[in-house]
Amino acid sequence: MKKLILAIFTSLLVLSLLSLVYADSANSGSGSTGSGTSGSSGSGASTTTHVDSSGNTGGTVNNPSTNMSKNKRIVAAEAELRVIQEAKLRREQAQRNKEGNNETHEMRKDGMEDRLAKIIEFKRRLEMHQEIELKERAKIHALTDEQKEIIAGKINAKTGLNLTAEDLDNKTILKAYLSNGRFAEVKIMPNRASAVALARLRAKCVERNCTLELREVGNADKNESRMAYEVKTDKDSRLFFIFPKKMHVEAKVDAETGQIIDSKKPWWAFMAKEDNASDQEIEAETSVNASASTNVSG
Repeated sequence: MKKLILAIFTSLLVLSLLSLVYADSANSGSGSTGSGTSGSSGSGASTTTHVDSSGNTGGTVNNPSTNMSKNKRIVAAEAELRVIQEAKLRREQAQRNKEGNNETHEMRKDGMEDRLAKIIEFKRRLEMHQEIELKERAKIHALTDEQKEIIAGKINAKTGLNLTAEDLDNKTILKAYLSNGRFAEVKIMPNRASAVALARLRAKCVERNCTLELREVGNADKNESRMAYEVKTDKDSRLFFIFPKKMHVEAKVDAETGQIIDSKKPWWAFMAKEDNASDQEIEAETSVNASASTNVSG
């Protein structure tokens, strides 16, 4: 009897143990299934899988933070592309500018060579003939390699400018090469320029400390260079209307237009009585009508 009870008890214990093992196995399987679902859903960083309470799987939803990161990468790529394109355009523009500058430089170089050739040819003509006849019955005479003298009537004007002469309509036209690269024609001869200056200064030039020079004036950096006759002379005056005193006066006359550019007197001139020259005296010196010369236009 005891053996029978023991056998029944043993059988119940074994059945209980088997049921426990089966239950544990079932729970473990459901857990791995859930883990697999979670893993598969987590592996695609851009979407999330939703499962409802009944076990049905829902659709996928985009992750906002991932979309923002993607947009930033696109914007950055576009900005980098724009920078590359702008750099390329700048390089192309720089190349075009360089080519244009080279072409301009070549043109200027050709122009410089042509002008230099004219200057050399003019010097050769002076060396051969000593004098060159100019229009308005003027002459140019070589003093030294650098200094020349323009003679018109009774008036001589010295100059150190680089001169050239061009023949046109049986006349020789005198031109000067200025520092700003311009060839300027000497339209006004020394006698006319002297008459204009002396008429403004009301002075005489003969037998006095008088000089007449054709030179370049103005600012070359601002492209304001031009030719001018600079006339300097002394005239009689009486300081305080009593004391005799020489007054140094100057005037500049544009060599292309014949207009007065500038005139100077001493600061004390307003306190002195000047011995002014008449139009007849100025005309006698220059052989040019003084009053008419003040209105020359070249």
